[in-house]
Amino acid sequence: MSDPIFDDILDYARKLATQPKMINHLRYELDIPEDTHWELVKLAADLKMHHEDYAINVLIGHVESELDRKAEA
Repeated sequence: MSDPIFDDILDYARKLATQPKMINHLRYELDIPEDTHWELVKLAADLKMHHEDYAINVLIGHVESELDRKAEA
């Protein structure tokens, strides 16, 4: 005989395990040349940031700039 509380906890854990890790975020996998990677690492290091965080900020900043530019037009 199973315990209903245990079954509820197990069901909740299964639901959490199958949900995306970040709501309203998507993961990109990018293939970039090695030279570009090392330049990103250098640029991020100057700001004491992880290179992936730096790349994300650059990409988001570019998209926001384009959206602002289009909104002003």
